[in-house]
Amino acid sequence: MRTTMILLASVTFGLAACDKGGDPPAATKDDAKVADEGKSDDAAQADAKPTGPDFSKWDTQAKGKAWQGSWLAKENGKIQAWTITGDKVQTWDGEQEKAFTLVVESPCKVSFKNDAGMSFPRPFSVVGGKLRYGAGGYRSGAEVIFCDDSGSVYTIDATGKCSEYEDDFGKWKQKDGDCGVEKNDEGAEVFVHGDPNGGKWVIEGDAIVPRGSFVTEAVEGDFAAAKLARDAKAAE
Repeated sequence: MRTTMILLASVTFGLAACDKGGDPPAATKDDAKVADEGKSDDAAQADAKPTGPDFSKWDTQAKGKAWQGSWLAKENGKIQAWTITGDKVQTWDGEQEKAFTLVVESPCKVSFKNDAGMSFPRPFSVVGGKLRYGAGGYRSGAEVIFCDDSGSVYTIDATGKCSEYEDDFGKWKQKDGDCGVEKNDEGAEVFVHGDPNGGKWVIEGDAIVPRGSFVTEAVEGDFAAAKLARDAKAAE
């Protein structure tokens, strides 16, 4: 009888423990800790702000369409013929004919990408509806965006603050920049930024105009016509 009572008491105690429910306290704490850590990581990712320049207000795709067609431009002292159809790029420098893929990266920079995955940056601006190759950008009210030959992107926000962005293998690095808008000796408004590659760029309408004596020229016709035009221009 005594043995039976002990067994009944043990069963009753076990049922009571089950009625109280839940996992053992230690497991409950560990699970909560893991859940909290997961929430913290998610929250951190949600709160993380992009460090790259904001291209959304500059109509990047529309600016990129200015590349469509055939062009003469000067690069590294050589006159080039470029023909762009969709994302297909054909180039001729008087010695070599090459093919690339056009990648529109920002409102003031595209890249010519070859089959080996190498990208060759091409900063530009659209001035009066026409493509101009070279370091340039745009202004809208007090705000500015500018793509430099060095690969840096400069921005000025509505408060006048200048920021410089460097693309470090696909990751943007941001720092306070040295740039602004002022008037040159002729009284024209110019965009200025400090070294490296510092200088002044004239602003025409909403465009910051690339410098250089060779103005990007449109060519009527296909790649063959562009090659002929390039050779004739180089012979002048």
